[in-house]
Amino acid sequence: MLNESIKLSDLDSNHIKNVLRQEVGDKILVLNEDGSRWLANIEEVRKKVIIRIVEQLEHREINTVSNNIHIIFCPTKSHNLQFFISKIVECEVEKATIMLSERTVLRRISEHKIPTYIKGAVEQSDNIKIPIIKVSNTFIDAITDAISPNVLVVLLHTQSLDCLYVKQFQKFQNLDTYITENHIKDVVFVVGAEGGWSESELNSFLLLTKQFSHIGVWKIGNSVMRAETAFMSAICASNILVGKW
Repeated sequence: MLNESIKLSDLDSNHIKNVLRQEVGDKILVLNEDGSRWLANIEEVRKKVIIRIVEQLEHREINTVSNNIHIIFCPTKSHNLQFFISKIVECEVEKATIMLSERTVLRRISEHKIPTYIKGAVEQSDNIKIPIIKVSNTFIDAITDAISPNVLVVLLHTQSLDCLYVKQFQKFQNLDTYITENHIKDVVFVVGAEGGWSESELNSFLLLTKQFSHIGVWKIGNSVMRAETAFMSAICASNILVGKW
């Protein structure tokens, strides 16, 4: 690949010309999904940009920890979908489910834009791990799809745990100890919508806790968090729990 000239796609050419404002002679970073990285010169800027690979850089190893992270979250009005996807990529989350719960205000998801958001986040963060992102139309579908042996499913609860439904759930205290003692492979955090969980969703979750192992709630903090704050807290906590951070 060294000294090879490459004609970029229309999308990449537009990004380099009109977003990054790069010109002939400028250098850019080129990377692929296996961790290989190169330095390239821009040789031509017309309808399509042509680059030439001039140097191979140090190979970047992909994080190979045995535990994976799965975040189930609801989109919000205050932050667009690109915000959430960029955090998922930057923080090396392996899988995410965009859930349309009963109280999700934003109901229309532009699924066709998700690959573009992922690509932009990869380019910005220099993280080459591509997450799997899907959309689920109901709370119960999102949760049941995540249930599997040796998978821990945690409903993130940011308020007091003495409400009618939550007090009946299995409440995790020391998640790191639980993961070790029960040989948990993957960790799934479920983050609610701006309006919280509905009564029927809490009932559904309660039934699942009685049918399957390794499902429960985890209290984080002593205040009511915004949905996007709880989302970031879940990502941070899960990265620490699986040993990435």
